[in-house]
Amino acid sequence: AEGNNRLYLTEAEENTLRKALDEQCDTHEIKGLKLKLIQTVFRQTIGYNKREDDLTGTCLQKLVGSRRDYCNKHVTEMINQSILLFRRGYYGRILSINYNFDDWGKAPEDVETQRSEPEKYLQNNMQKDQESSQRCT
Repeated sequence: AEGNNRLYLTEAEENTLRKALDEQCDTHEIKGLKLKLIQTVFRQTIGYNKREDDLTGTCLQKLVGSRRDYCNKHVTEMINQSILLFRRGYYGRILSINYNFDDWGKAPEDVETQRSEPEKYLQNNMQKDQESSQRCT
């Protein structure tokens, strides 16, 4: 499974994902600790060319500088809103960001997305960006 976790993104693709994620967080009014947690999951996954990462509550606590129970509570809320995807890990929860932004706010049982697919998001949106920049010239 580790082989499937590897991503090969360019800096431009990583920046596109970061920008899209920031926009989604603004749209959904995600602030404070939840925003820090999403940014941390982004850094621990995309920042290390991974699709997902096995993160414990203690690890998240250290990375965001907040209490472990608060971190776990907010992570669980975001899993229940399909913002974060998870499966059981060896150390904690294997977390990833759901880049199918249309799913955000829906209950996990109401979405088809089971796996983080940043490449699919990039495929769909890099084409749109190229088309719109061609129209501007």
